[in-house]
Amino acid sequence: MNESEIRRRHEKLKDLDARVFVEIPLQEIKGQEEYRRRIVELEREWMNGFNTNPHYRVHSDFWNTDEGGIGGNFGEEYVDHSKFYRFDGARQSMRSGTYDYTSLRGFLIRDHDTTPWDFVKVHLIADNLCVYLTKKGIKHRRVNFDRGKNPILT
Repeated sequence: MNESEIRRRHEKLKDLDARVFVEIPLQEIKGQEEYRRRIVELEREWMNGFNTNPHYRVHSDFWNTDEGGIGGNFGEEYVDHSKFYRFDGARQSMRSGTYDYTSLRGFLIRDHDTTPWDFVKVHLIADNLCVYLTKKGIKHRRVNFDRGKNPILT
């Protein structure tokens, strides 16, 4: 993606943060360990099959608030690195009455918000993940955040 395309896409994202949560409840799975196994399988299918990344990079032994990273091909675009978190729903919400992704199941994709590319790559990865989940028929919910890091619930 060239600089003018990055700037054009960044302009469309001007009201959004470089943070997206993709909730993947998989409600038919009750146990934490079973959910963890299935979400890692989905991640591998997404990165190796859907995006044909034979050697994508992801830190694989992190959960909930532990930060990991991901990089590889996402459709036609290569992303060297973005912050990537897995959540298994086992954590109790500390924010009663408000949206708290840390107590839900899914992936948080985020990065620093210092360059236009930081914003673009986060949303590019989230777009790609949501296309994959939709094609697989997997129920999910994408939550973007505003620049104040507040969730935009639709």
